[in-house]
Amino acid sequence: MAQITSDRIVQSKLSLKEVQNNVYLSTFLLGRLLQHKDKQLIVDCLTGCQWTGKELYEVCLSLADAFINEFDLNIGDTVCFWCPNSDVHSIAFLATIVSGATYVAIDLNYSLNDIRRVIKLSSAKFLICLSDNSRQALTLLKESTTLKHLFIIDGNTDDCVYEQINCNFLMQFMRYKYKPEADSLTKPVPIPVPVAATDICCMHFVKQTRDGVPNQLIPIIRTNANLIQSASQLHDSQILALTDDDCIVGQHFADYLGVVLFCHTLVSGTKIAFTNSYFTRQKALGFVGKYRITCASIDLSELLYMLRNDVDIHNYSKSSIDFSSLTDILHTGSPLPHSDCIVEEVFKKLCPKYFRSIYGTPETGVISCKWRVMATECVYVCPTSYFSVGYPVPGVQIKVIHPQTEKPRMANKIGEICVKSAQTIDKTRNLSVVTRNAFTIDGFYKTGDAGYYDSDGQLYVECRVNELIYEGQDVVNPQNIERLFKQHYAVKEAVVIGVDNTCGGQESDGQICCAFVELANKHTVVTGQTLKEFVATKGRELKGDVIFIDEIPLTYRSQVNRMALRVIYNNLHTYSLIEML
Repeated sequence: MAQITSDRIVQSKLSLKEVQNNVYLSTFLLGRLLQHKDKQLIVDCLTGCQWTGKELYEVCLSLADAFINEFDLNIGDTVCFWCPNSDVHSIAFLATIVSGATYVAIDLNYSLNDIRRVIKLSSAKFLICLSDNSRQALTLLKESTTLKHLFIIDGNTDDCVYEQINCNFLMQFMRYKYKPEADSLTKPVPIPVPVAATDICCMHFVKQTRDGVPNQLIPIIRTNANLIQSASQLHDSQILALTDDDCIVGQHFADYLGVVLFCHTLVSGTKIAFTNSYFTRQKALGFVGKYRITCASIDLSELLYMLRNDVDIHNYSKSSIDFSSLTDILHTGSPLPHSDCIVEEVFKKLCPKYFRSIYGTPETGVISCKWRVMATECVYVCPTSYFSVGYPVPGVQIKVIHPQTEKPRMANKIGEICVKSAQTIDKTRNLSVVTRNAFTIDGFYKTGDAGYYDSDGQLYVECRVNELIYEGQDVVNPQNIERLFKQHYAVKEAVVIGVDNTCGGQESDGQICCAFVELANKHTVVTGQTLKEFVATKGRELKGDVIFIDEIPLTYRSQVNRMALRVIYNNLHTYSLIEML
């Protein structure tokens, strides 16, 4: 499935399907709509509306015509979407791309200040939102120097909102009659608007720590060529291989893979179902049986909800939901944790035929894919390779480098995962990303993920690069040591960080591992030395201290806050020095 070159680059043995370089996304997708003109391609689970390829084609051109001729949307303008996935949202997305504008989806969990920042950074001209957010959106419209028009995507709002200048009801323009031959009162603009393959068509925002400041919004800009390549890539038989009979539900478009998956369904002729992200999880899961959804693309949090909250299938649970049609579960987002045998739970409880994992980032697109098939024997046994994120997809090159020297690492040696492919963002379009030295000299993008590949070319993601510890000549994955601590009966949670190596009160080169431990019972009597000896019996020597803490600090995403632990360690270390003086 994969080959490792003499330069220690891992790549697929399968050839990449050819994609025309001079085609832009709108023409590419409109052609597929006509190709599947009689097939139902979209179903909105909330309203029950279903759309064929021909209907989507016609309403998309009509809305694009209105955007251009009624509201002066030009090539390069930006349209922000602050609303959940729906059939209208997807049509407006297509109309935006067909108009030559740039599409931006706003994460529904963003605060109003975050949304204000997205609008400013993207220089948005249109804002499309729900009626529930119309009053806040009007405030944004008045504050912004770039916003010119506000569109309400549903019709349930106060009459006073429609009386506002530059506020419109989007669906009324979906009935706008498209005129292929523009008259003298309209712009002679061809639709779809011709653009270059290297022009921007989509922008996603991610939160990153930049210059020590957490939760900074960083724009990830994707071109027509990037999205066409990603959408076509998923059609490979080794990744999705969806058919005309499938019906898939995916993530919100604020997730880069949500957009890619939607474009892919149009390419493959597969029906996609929109469940509306504002619905409760329980109601959304109920749509699986109603609309006979065969494939669900879900992130780790949604997967854990289905496994751990008594959401079972075939009427065996307290909250019976018919999942009998669901034969394929597609896991995206964060890699599966090594500590829990989730694969075993998925096959045992949800009984899919396939359980697949797609690994990728907004900057790189799809990197690798892992297939897991329900076997007739040993169904619930999880071999080590199940924690892999799979082999590289065709057209993707991967190498693992030493984070400090950037030298390529051999198999089974942990380092930073770097990627090069046609899906990867353009350096010239993403200056905010390039400024942090995100590319190697030979053009590989540094993902920031730490991992390794095995002798077969399968890729494993362990942690983030900034979590790695450089102990002497070794690159240490702290999670391996944390797992050993958690095997002790007294330990509830353990986190290992790298601290400066001090010898005789003076700093020396490198780091040592220091462990923070939260006990399962605060009344338990156990010493740090006892835990260090326990870990040593497992084959790992801990050179640093064991520090007991009442509760491990977490970020707003419920992840371990290692930065806070470093502050705690530094404070303890400072107090110790003061006492010595």
